[in-house]
Amino acid sequence: MVRVKDTKGGVEYESKPIKIKLAGKPIVLLEGGVGPNQVLREPTSLKVVSNIKLDSVSYIFINRDTGKIKKT
Repeated sequence: MVRVKDTKGGVEYESKPIKIKLAGKPIVLLEGGVGPNQVLREPTSLKVVSNIKLDSVSYIFINRDTGKIKKT
């Protein structure tokens, strides 16, 4: 729908609504400056951004040398 008013608040135009369908997929992004196969050597803040509602997020860290897994 489009609604238009002039600068004096007078004449108003309102169009009829139209239906649209947005194509897209759920996306979950990890922010914090960590890339694929990157080795973390100091504390790093991680954040998740998503275009869908998430109930929870879990992080899994794997020590490449020992194979030890740490879940948060």
